[in-house]
Amino acid sequence: MNLNENGAKFRTCAGRDVAPLREEKLKQKAGEIDKQKRKIHREKLLIPMESDDYLKIIKDQGYELVHNPPGNGNCQFAALAYQLRLIGISRSAETLREEIIRNLKIHPLDEDGFSLYEWVPHFQSWPDYLVHIAQDHTFGGQLTLFAAANLFNVNIQIVSSLGAGASHVFQPTSSIPIATLFLGHFAENHG
Repeated sequence: MNLNENGAKFRTCAGRDVAPLREEKLKQKAGEIDKQKRKIHREKLLIPMESDDYLKIIKDQGYELVHNPPGNGNCQFAALAYQLRLIGISRSAETLREEIIRNLKIHPLDEDGFSLYEWVPHFQSWPDYLVHIAQDHTFGGQLTLFAAANLFNVNIQIVSSLGAGASHVFQPTSSIPIATLFLGHFAENHG
């Protein structure tokens, strides 16, 4: 047994201090315990994945995340604005939301003549839905993507964190698209 400068006992093994090795092992074990606690916490609160898990699923589908707007309800519009900018159409997320809402107001029917309101029956009326979706920090959804595809004459390919089976392409209904935009969908019970 030896004493270090603090008077603590430690052993040497082949000329190396055992105390630092032991401390390192304790740190590793504490890290493993923290990891287990986080996993139990996620399972207990029904949080199935962490953000790195989502990114891995997207990458496994052959895509790379290049723009990740905050998930604050404006994310769909911010991601669309970013993608549109890549093909020369410049809009802010706010302006894009306004244009999409205006388009939905003017075109309340799908290509087959059915009311888009059928997709949002939990609203009292189509105008109620439009008022709701026009609010800042309100998540966009399928109807806003449908409107954007038609408004800008583009395909919008959704790459979902739920896997390839949950991916979808929104296409303009009456013309040949000028480009395909790629948007990621991180399934977080929002939209």
